[in-house]
Amino acid sequence: MTDPVLPPVFIAGNGAVGRVLAWRLARGGVQVIRLGHEPGGLHVRLSDLETGEALAPLQALDSVSRLPDGSLVLVTVKAFQLEAMLRRLEPKLTGTELLVLCQNGLGIGELARKVLPRARFARAVVWFGAIARGESKVELRGQGRVDLASGDDEAPELRLLAEGLRRGGQEVSEAGVWGELEWRKALLNVTLNACCALVGVPNGAALEDPDLKALAQSLLNEALAVARACGLGWDEDQEARAVWQAIRRTAENENSTLQDLRAGRPTEIPWLNGELVRMAEKCGISASLHEALAQLIQVRERSVQKTIAKA
Repeated sequence: MTDPVLPPVFIAGNGAVGRVLAWRLARGGVQVIRLGHEPGGLHVRLSDLETGEALAPLQALDSVSRLPDGSLVLVTVKAFQLEAMLRRLEPKLTGTELLVLCQNGLGIGELARKVLPRARFARAVVWFGAIARGESKVELRGQGRVDLASGDDEAPELRLLAEGLRRGGQEVSEAGVWGELEWRKALLNVTLNACCALVGVPNGAALEDPDLKALAQSLLNEALAVARACGLGWDEDQEARAVWQAIRRTAENENSTLQDLRAGRPTEIPWLNGELVRMAEKCGISASLHEALAQLIQVRERSVQKTIAKA
């Protein structure tokens, strides 16, 4: 009996995360097709921590009438783009696909299931840092693993996906439980992203500046209290140490919220600090620091967008 083979992988979204995953899979011998707004180049080019070129053609999503049965689709757009992307994909689906959600944020699965209640979903969390350049180039700024978790049913495709990523040099964990996996990445993001973005500093400033470090610790404590109220029975001391270790590993990186603000794009804060506030309210507790930061980010977004519009 021959081993199962991973079918062509479609990557819905041509941002930095999608390009890095496309590069890894293509280097691992998997056929990859990127789906974007317009058709484009045939290759993805990686630079900085690693360099190289891999075949991953960019095809216009609107030119696809139907995805092949059993397709594996990595949905790599940001959280604020997820609903729109799923609605664009809906008429192209046969119901046999596995959609792998790669967004930062909490409640991503709930949002996806509201849009496509009969679809099969899995979850991926990425821990590397990257910046998209032009149509096909991407700069890898920080190494890190990809965590995978299946949804309500078993997803054997995830094992094949993990193997393809590993062949391309990507560290992968398949032992994740969806809720814990999502929370674990969000814990870092809600602690770090908004406070560093508001003052325009890289991640490492939360280690060096005593006031920023104190604020980050307070945000972390408040987030852990919400996780506890939501029923996560994890080791809080261990999770807190992991957050600070991740900050040290990415000290020179500018987080995605800061990048989005500078570019005048919406941020993922409503699905990070904002979603944490909504969860806290459901549990009858307060997350006032996260609420204040989420509001400040919204004010900053509007200010930057007005400035860009006037330029």
